[in-house]
Amino acid sequence: MNTDWMRSAAVTLFDRAVGEGWSVDGNEGFLYTVGWEGEPVVRRRLHWVAAEAISAAAILLTVTGEPRYAEWRDRWISFVQNYFVDLERGSWHHELDPENQPSPLIKQGKADIYHSSQAMLLAGFPDLPVRASLASAVAEQRPRHG
Repeated sequence: MNTDWMRSAAVTLFDRAVGEGWSVDGNEGFLYTVGWEGEPVVRRRLHWVAAEAISAAAILLTVTGEPRYAEWRDRWISFVQNYFVDLERGSWHHELDPENQPSPLIKQGKADIYHSSQAMLLAGFPDLPVRASLASAVAEQRPRHG
């Protein structure tokens, strides 16, 4: 099966997300939403957007081998560590305001663990095979007993 179109589409989507969503309002972070013309709409930063960006960079690094994806991945991990990780109460903040301060406007409480754990697994284990799901990639790497 020819998957070149998928790689091309993923790279295009990645580049557009970075160009329209990353730090476009003068502060670090991905905007939650932009309009059809790429203009900022909701300037708040949500944890899952940053986590998905880390995951996308990790997968594109594996698929393409291009160092720019490692640079983006590392930059976004640093951003998460600086702003989203809650060192006092644990876990990640769900949401930051446009100045990257914790804020419960959209949703109160802590972030789910799904997005953050997937991002950290993909970033931390670059030898995982690229599969339709992270669970299948991890299962494929698990040693078999018996």
